[in-house]
Amino acid sequence: MLKTAASGTQILVAVFDQATRDAALGLAAELRRAGLRVETPLKEPKGLRAQIAYASEKGIPLLAIVGPDEIVAGKVTLRAGPGNQRTVARDRAADEARGFLADLSTSS
Repeated sequence: MLKTAASGTQILVAVFDQATRDAALGLAAELRRAGLRVETPLKEPKGLRAQIAYASEKGIPLLAIVGPDEIVAGKVTLRAGPGNQRTVARDRAADEARGFLADLSTSS
């Protein structure tokens, strides 16, 4: 998941389920306003695993997850592969994502 996507997408904001769709789209908009290149699934989500596989297949280095637990806690989980994730405050998501992406580029 460390290579850059052909499209230049840096982050896939996963849609956990229909109940969290608005939160995911809101996060995607915030990240875009912060200058990050973001993609979100347009169709009905087929589950988190399918979205993780899509990000990996497309070379999108970072996945942002805002599921029910994250919404309640005011957090976002940033994931760059198995065992490589951080849960961060929602209001710091853009800065934390930028830092995570920088860490990934220096470690590859």
